[in-house]
Amino acid sequence: MSAPVYIFIMMDSGETHRVMEFQTRGRSPTLPFGAKWIGGEGGAPTDGVPLNWWSRSPTAENVASEVTKSCPLVDAFGVRLPQPVSHRIVDRAELPTDREYRDAWTHDGVTVTHDMQRAKAIHLTKLRAARARLFVELDAEWMKATGQKDSVTADAIEEQRQVLRDLPSLDTVTTIEELKQVRLVGQ
Repeated sequence: MSAPVYIFIMMDSGETHRVMEFQTRGRSPTLPFGAKWIGGEGGAPTDGVPLNWWSRSPTAENVASEVTKSCPLVDAFGVRLPQPVSHRIVDRAELPTDREYRDAWTHDGVTVTHDMQRAKAIHLTKLRAARARLFVELDAEWMKATGQKDSVTADAIEEQRQVLRDLPSLDTVTTIEELKQVRLVGQ
C-alpha cells in the first residue's frame, strides 16, 4: 500500500488546526474524488489485484476536495463548525511525535510547531481538572472537620485548599518540555 500524505489544515477559528491523512491508495466499493480503479473496469480483479482497489495522486484538486469533504459546515444540531482557511502538504517527520498538545499545533510556514499560548491554555485546563478531583476529597474532609467542630483540622484543610486554588504560574514557560513539568503543588 502506498504511504499516505499528511495535510495540515488551518481553520478559521484560529484555535483548532487539523492534520489529515490523505490516502493515495485504498479499497472501497466506490471511488473517492480523483481516484482510478486499479485492475479491471469497476475495480474487477485482474493481474492479481484484488477487487475494489483504487489509487489517486495528491494533486491540489484531489486534496482540496478531501479537505472540503472532511470539514462540514454545520454539525448535527445546525451549529457552525470551524472551516478550513488553507492547507498544505507536510512530511510526517514535521509532525511532533508527542501528541499531548496536538490542539496547539500550528504551521509557521516551514514546519509544524506548538503555539505556546494555546498549549498553556490546554495545560491550565488539565490542571484545573486535576484540582477539581482533589477539591472533592478535601471538601469532604473539611465538611467533616467543620461538622465535628474541629477547627484545627478544618484550618489545616483550608490551607491545603488555598494552595490548590493558587495555580502555578506559566509565565516563564517557553517549551512543551517545561510545560509538562508544571504540576499542582503536592503532585
